[in-house]
Amino acid sequence: MPRSDDVQPLPQAAKLHWLARDAEHGCQHGELLMRAVRDIDLHKEIQALGGVPTAATSNDESDDEDGPLWEPATLDDSAPFYAWIAAETKVAMKLRRYLVNECGLPKQYVTSMGYWRQGKANG
Repeated sequence: MPRSDDVQPLPQAAKLHWLARDAEHGCQHGELLMRAVRDIDLHKEIQALGGVPTAATSNDESDDEDGPLWEPATLDDSAPFYAWIAAETKVAMKLRRYLVNECGLPKQYVTSMGYWRQGKANG
């Protein structure tokens, strides 16, 4: 979210960590989110569930500048771990690549949706 004053009160049962870009001078869009996901260190957890990091391939994801990103998961009931990502398109792509290529989460266990592009009008 852009500013710290955008934080909203939530019930105590909710577990949410607000990441305001204005909390850190010069922070780029999506940088705090990527850092927060990396700080969780999912490598060991995903690999313990059988995930194996893979090298990126040219057909991993389209970097189509005009189209939306929508990569649905194709998991079944045996999936031990599932990720659902909705963010600005480039941020969603970076998070998906991190989970699949670096942490080893099979890409069929990741749904990623880039529902807008920074600096581009939808329509």
